[in-house]
Amino acid sequence: MRCLYALAVLSLGSCVLLGLAPDSAQACHRRSRGGAVHYDAGPGMYYPPPMPMVPPPPMKPVTIGAYDNYFQPKTAYAAVGAVVRFANYGEHKHTVTAADGSWDSGDIEPGTAVRAIFPRPGVYYYYCRHHTKEKMVGVLVVGMGGGPGGSGGY
Repeated sequence: MRCLYALAVLSLGSCVLLGLAPDSAQACHRRSRGGAVHYDAGPGMYYPPPMPMVPPPPMKPVTIGAYDNYFQPKTAYAAVGAVVRFANYGEHKHTVTAADGSWDSGDIEPGTAVRAIFPRPGVYYYYCRHHTKEKMVGVLVVGMGGGPGGSGGY
């Protein structure tokens, strides 16, 4: 009878111990040899890596040539804040003077140049004070489009 009693206690104890053992899906140690291990992925938040800081491309300087009796190009395009260079390629001195009189380059001798920066977008009309009869005029468009056929200085 003792054998039957001992066998019943051992069987019942084994069942209790197996009931307390973790399921393979709940195992947390690497040594667990149970079935597939399931990990909770969390709330599903994804944070992409930060974008590298890239400096803006340098602004292309724009050169406007003052030739004898005309500016070339007649209409030029520049980004806001870009350097605009007025170069005298002619044989006579020239000026670059705002049509509204708000700015003037002074005399630009042959073979020299002046630089200007236009900090605000807009359309700037200019002329040469020495060649008004010849209608030596030009237009500078700042920050308002790329102009015909491409960037034209942006």
